[in-house]
Amino acid sequence: MVDEDQAAVYEYSLVGPDERVDLLELTKLSDLGPPIPGKVHGPELAKEQDHFYNCPECGQPVDQRDFRQVFWHEEPGHAPLDPQDGATILLFPGLRK
Repeated sequence: MVDEDQAAVYEYSLVGPDERVDLLELTKLSDLGPPIPGKVHGPELAKEQDHFYNCPECGQPVDQRDFRQVFWHEEPGHAPLDPQDGATILLFPGLRK
């Protein structure tokens, strides 16, 4: 994958096309298995946020260093991924909409 804005190239590899995941059955990042790291080719990016882009289809931030996220957001018609298992969402009384 090429991030033209940051002049960075991320490289990934797959085992094979027969081992593709059925994306319609998954809803959480943890459902996609362990992280599959991509590597930045060239100089390391200065800011952490430079590794992310907003998916043009669902608007969710995508970490380009994780192939699972990139692969998910390349699928047409996908929904945003639910937070990874273990993430805690705090709800404060009186702040609900």
